[in-house]
Formats: sequence, C-alpha cells, structure tokens
Amino acid sequence: MIMKNINWNWIYYFYEVARYSSMTEASKVIGISLPTISEQISRLEKELNVKLFQRSVRKLDLTSEGQSLYAIVKKMFQYGPDILKSLSPDFIGGNPIKIGIQEGIVAEYSLELIFQYWDNYIPYGIVNVEKTSTLEDMARSIVKGNFEWGLTCEIPQSDNIDTKKVGSEEVQFCCSEKIYHAFKDKKDILKYIPFIKNSKDSLLNEKILDHFSRIHCIPNEVIEIDQRELSLNLIQKDRCVSVFTKQTLDHLSADMGIKGFTIERPIFLDFYILWCKGREKALPVRKILESCASHVINLNRSDHKYHDSYLQLKVIDIPKEALTRPFA
Repeated sequence: MIMKNINWNWIYYFYEVARYSSMTEASKVIGISLPTISEQISRLEKELNVKLFQRSVRKLDLTSEGQSLYAIVKKMFQYGPDILKSLSPDFIGGNPIKIGIQEGIVAEYSLELIFQYWDNYIPYGIVNVEKTSTLEDMARSIVKGNFEWGLTCEIPQSDNIDTKKVGSEEVQFCCSEKIYHAFKDKKDILKYIPFIKNSKDSLLNEKILDHFSRIHCIPNEVIEIDQRELSLNLIQKDRCVSVFTKQTLDHLSADMGIKGFTIERPIFLDFYILWCKGREKALPVRKILESCASHVINLNRSDHKYHDSYLQLKVIDIPKEALTRPFA
C-alpha cells in the first residue's frame, strides 16, 4: 500500500459509517448518496487489503481491523475542531457535541435539564440533541463516542457505562375532570375508558402493567400513541385516560380540565445520566454532572390543540351502577 493512493475522503466516510453502524445514516450526515458511500468504503478496503465491516441484515459491525482503524481516526476527527480553532479566529462552533435522550416520558423530564446544560456548555461549543428509541442504541452510541452522555430511565447492563441517578418523578393517571367526577370507583375509569400507552416507554409500560396487576384492574382497551400533544387532547376531550409525570400535570394550563390521580399508591420513575466509563473528567460529562447538582424541574406551559373529527375509538358499554350520574 502506498500512502498517496489513499483518498482521505474514504477515511472520513469510514469514520461516519463506523459511528452510526449504518451506511444509510452516514450518507444522511455526509450528504452523499448511499451507493457512493458504499463504493468508497469498498475502495478503501481494497486499498488496505482488509475487511473493515462485517455486514448483517440490520447493521454493520466493525471487524478487528476496522476497530483498530476506528480507534485512530476517531481521535483524528475529534481533534479537528481544535485544529481549526487554533488556525482561524473566524471558526464558529467551538467543540460541538451530541447528547442522547431516550424517547418518551424521559424527553419531557429532560427539558429543564437540557436548558441548564446548554447554558453551562455554550462557552465551549454547540450542544446537539438526538433521541434514541432503545436503551441499547443509546449505550452503544455512548461507548462508540457518538454521544458524550445520555439521559434515560433505565440502567444498561454494560461494563463500559457509568451512571448517576439525577431524579425521581411521580407518574399519575390522568383523565378529564368530567370523566373523573362521573365515576364512583376510580378503577372503573381505567377499566371502561380507553387507556393510552406510549410504545417507546417500555420501562414505564412495565411499571404500569405491574400496577394494574396489583390493583386488580385491567383496561378493556389499550391504544398506542407516541405524540404527547395528541394524547393530552384526547384526554381533554373525554376520550381516553393515560399517564404523565405529576410535574407535567401540575404545569398544564388550568383551563385544560385534566385531572391527575393515583390508585392505592403512587408510581415512581427514576432517571439516570449515562456516560462512557473513564470519561467523567471530560468537559461535556463534568458539565452535565454540575447541571445535575442544581437541577430543578420546571416544565414550560404550552397550549395543546388538536382537531380530528374523523378520529374513531372503540365504544364500550359502561354499567350505570359504575357512575355517579349519566355520562355522555
């Protein structure tokens, strides 16, 4: 192999593909077509005379040779902003970083924490935020250096990840005030009114299911909705019941007419910061730990409007004896 034969764009393309374990995702980041990036990786492998990726149906895994190369080029591209900053006074962006937030109820919990972290880190660079659908994806991105840290409600089973509990939130059932006052036994609300769950909140769903078992109450109908605004508006319009953090319910506008309640005992959800083991002294991690020390939840109030006259939900016959008065 001759050094002059190496196209350094190949190295950059390899770096992005390795970061995301996906040529599709890397092509979006770089802004080139998927066939082009695939061809460039193949040419790099041919020139180096090694196989860099083990290809499978869902993702790309680095071979041992690929891991060795990635360890080197990762440092090279991480030092890139520092080099530009030292050479050009016009360089904008400092040291941009990316952090991960687990989708679902964690995202609403994280708002104020992210605001505080942004203020703490802005002198050093830009903070980019990306949602992940699973804990495994987040842990993998942290270990590979794609995320500096992440926020989740679960602790990963990984020897390469350190964690710190940053808070605990009460989760309450909620429905419209009209529905709440119409039922004698609040368990019957869960039984007869369609229950909304967020498919992305696996741990929360497990806790809710366990709670249903303890109180001996299983909903007749469960629907999955991942949009917070839609869920709130269905609740407000007397169509569904769901769960939100107590903080969220406390900060909703009073005129929304949504009532939070518990049955027998509260449900609590813990939240954790994750980072790669050994990087607790790195600036991005130090700053989030400082933010956690002074973190106070203060979710912003906002108006939630949704109009869909064609939305249809299953109709369930509610026994008259379950109600304090006729409900329609």
